[in-house]
Amino acid sequence: MINTTDKNTTEPKVVWNFSNRNLAEEELRVLEKGMSYNHSCTVNRSKVISNVEYLFHQASKIPKESIDFKKWDEDPDDIANKEIRVLEPKQLSLAADLKSTTEKFFQHAQMSIKMRKDKNLNGNHDDKILLKLSKDLSILITKPDKGRGVVILDRNDYIEKLEKILSDNKKFKLLNQDPTISRENALTTVLRQMKNEEYLTQQEYKYIKPVGSVPARLYGLPKVHKNNVPLRPIVS
Repeated sequence: MINTTDKNTTEPKVVWNFSNRNLAEEELRVLEKGMSYNHSCTVNRSKVISNVEYLFHQASKIPKESIDFKKWDEDPDDIANKEIRVLEPKQLSLAADLKSTTEKFFQHAQMSIKMRKDKNLNGNHDDKILLKLSKDLSILITKPDKGRGVVILDRNDYIEKLEKILSDNKKFKLLNQDPTISRENALTTVLRQMKNEEYLTQQEYKYIKPVGSVPARLYGLPKVHKNNVPLRPIVS
């Protein structure tokens, strides 16, 4: 275990190296920045705007789902047969405030990103170090079971520990085939029947219909303070 403390803070930045790889000083320096380190961060404008729109509909009590957007896509110029929302004064005021706040957020975010890039002159070099570490297939870099930090494990050791967990027949059962798609199809059949019987609208059906279901993923988080560094299985 390598425990270091930043000169500008009393919070320790911990890197646990349980692998056979010897970390160079520059590799350790980058890993000390944590799993969330990303010098070249950007703002996802579409995601921010989508979240603000959702907030507006929740706060203004306007049911977004009731608007038939398909009609707008079919003939954008024909507004006679479309549902037109007339906002109340309070709703218009809220919309204006949210728009202004969102624009200010984008401005401050871009300034912060620029300042961060100017301050972090080693960014490109750090990227090369992280890329080199990611190409080493003999190790696995993850986070600890509890707390913050970075853990480096031998990949083969990690796989063996996960396989041992999966070998417990009381907790896991081997299936001959993946039931995910068949369960998705069964649920879709029930939802389609509910739509045909008018328990669901077409829009509600499209909204809740499952598409592209995949089975859960199992991974392990190392318990760094226990002997032999056991893994806590996580199903995500």
